[in-house]
This record gives sequence, structure tokens and C-alpha cells, in this order.
Amino acid sequence: MRLSTVVVSLALAASGCAAVPHTVPGDAEITRAVEKSVGRHPDLGPPNEIYVKTLNHVVYLSGTADTGLQRDTAASLAMQTTGVARVVNDISVSH
Repeated sequence: MRLSTVVVSLALAASGCAAVPHTVPGDAEITRAVEKSVGRHPDLGPPNEIYVKTLNHVVYLSGTADTGLQRDTAASLAMQTTGVARVVNDISVSH
């Protein structure tokens, strides 16, 4: 294979990668993902009541948690979710 062919092939491959659109999840998808993530975390289950709402990629957490650590864990899980720009943590601590 000639060098010019390799260079052209690499250029085409690189431009093809750049043309792939990157999709950002919508608010409903973000809410479902955060709820799923929180649901997989056993210490955030009952008696905790954590509610998730997303508006313009900002996640709003509300409800109650037994400890401050649980409150912070829920916020951390939300912030790690793809598409989340910011987390507003209004979870109150019951103890």
C-alpha cells in the first residue's frame, strides 16, 4: 500500500469518527437513569423516600433520608449520570 493511500484512508476514518453525532439524554431519560441508579443502591431504599425530577438537565432531588451520608450519596449518584448539568439536593434528613 502506498503512503498516500494510507494517509487518505486515515483522514477519511478520522473524519468519519467526527461526524458521528453525540446524543445527550433528555430530561425524562435522565430522571429514569437517576431513579434506577438510586434504586440499585441498597442503603437508599426504604424507609428513605427519594424523588427525582429533571428540568433542562438539572436534577432536583427531594424527599427524606435517614442520614446525611445517604442524602449525599443520592446527590453523588445523580451527578454521575450522563447528561446531568447540576444537582439541586433538597432531600431532608430525618435523624
